[in-house]
Amino acid sequence: MDIRCRSLPPGWYPGNRDEIIQAIAGWKAAGPVVSSAAIAAIAPHAGWYFSGRLAWAAWQAANEADTVIILGGHRSAGTRLLVSMHDAFDTPLGPIEADDETRSMLFDGLATEADRQVDNTLEVHLPFAAYRFPGVRAVLARVPNDASAVAFGRRLADIAAGSTRRFYVLGSTDLTHYGPSYGFEPGGSGAEGKAWATVADESIIKAFMDFDDDRALKAANRGAACSVGAALAAMSYAKARGAKNAELLGRFSSDEIMSSSSFVGYCAIAYRQTRVPGVQ
Repeated sequence: MDIRCRSLPPGWYPGNRDEIIQAIAGWKAAGPVVSSAAIAAIAPHAGWYFSGRLAWAAWQAANEADTVIILGGHRSAGTRLLVSMHDAFDTPLGPIEADDETRSMLFDGLATEADRQVDNTLEVHLPFAAYRFPGVRAVLARVPNDASAVAFGRRLADIAAGSTRRFYVLGSTDLTHYGPSYGFEPGGSGAEGKAWATVADESIIKAFMDFDDDRALKAANRGAACSVGAALAAMSYAKARGAKNAELLGRFSSDEIMSSSSFVGYCAIAYRQTRVPGVQ
């Protein structure tokens, strides 16, 4: 069996079962309680120290699932889909088997490449999937930052509609990467730069909440979000599957966790087919 082993160093997420359970238990205890029934979500992919609680909120919001589709990024516009063709994916909670049948249907006829690279956009979410859905199967892919992501999300929705399996689709992206470490400071430094990045993130989030793929792609490119294709695919999937509302589960930036002149924005959004009281 071809098992994809952990490739990220220990600082990204805990290395053993007890530490995984302890971290998630802490976030659950801290609240707030997140309503479930989401069919798709957008979540960040930094190390757990920075964005783990937001990522967990997106998994906590999920409806029951037999297969999780985790979509990552770090793919430039015009590149091919990268697909993890492994038989299973290792986590500190045990391996998650691949859903080979769904994977074969989803990527049949598409231009793809096998993904064997070290990448955080997918891997940091695997322990959450194993914890939230014991025994679940998975499909992992990385999506380019262009309009093809929208078509891919619709294709995924068509396959889900004809499947007896219940899907949960998660699009993994961070928001604006700002500061000297990223060579991106259009609003200047200090408080002015922070204000610029906050407005840029608000534009991206608003587009995600409005199911507006064109506006989301433009806003993400202006604000230097790293993996918007994954988010667009998840949003497009949710829209095609009849999602009626988008809930912002939370947002903040890395400098609220650790002060720095360079920082990254994060958000978590849940898409549901049914309305939740108090959620627009």
